[in-house]
Amino acid sequence: DDRGDAASDSTSATGLRSSEGGWNPRQLTNDGVPAVVYCAAEGLVKELRNLVDMMPEGSGTVAEELDTIVIPDGPDKGQNALIKAVRNNQPRCAELLLQAGASPTVSDVKYRSAWYYACFGVNIPKGQHKNMAQVLTKDSEMSAVSSEVVLCTCYTRNESVTWCVLDAFKCEITSKDSKGNCDFLFHDLRIVY
Repeated sequence: DDRGDAASDSTSATGLRSSEGGWNPRQLTNDGVPAVVYCAAEGLVKELRNLVDMMPEGSGTVAEELDTIVIPDGPDKGQNALIKAVRNNQPRCAELLLQAGASPTVSDVKYRSAWYYACFGVNIPKGQHKNMAQVLTKDSEMSAVSSEVVLCTCYTRNESVTWCVLDAFKCEITSKDSKGNCDFLFHDLRIVY
């Protein structure tokens, strides 16, 4: 279910009007949220796919657009479509955005990336954070992970999220305490690629 009919029900509330060409990715809702971010946050996969398809093609321009179209004001200021999809537990939208080239490491104004919300998001049901981490690691390259991402997953104290990331990127933690546990000081973290 792509929830395509939900868009027509919510159009008047959002202020988005679909023209012959569809919504414009940067078009703002009544709440000041760009259409592409709104669709990702609400799980409107069909509309999101249409918006992504409307973006300019070329050397990375779709990815650049996805990373730079953000909520301009309010408590969610600086959040892009991928961050909102992850934050609102919309894995199908997150997958679509990642396939289009969105970066999971771009941060909002609070320095929180999609990875942060995958690890700590309160809208993700308990036990489902690993699933969102799997979405972010699926078909990702090693360049998509950094020590910052690994630290973020470690801070969750959720082993399944941490191991999901380490396994996906074929990494291992070589730093352990005297008892062999990975409860280490983070400045001593070394990642083996």
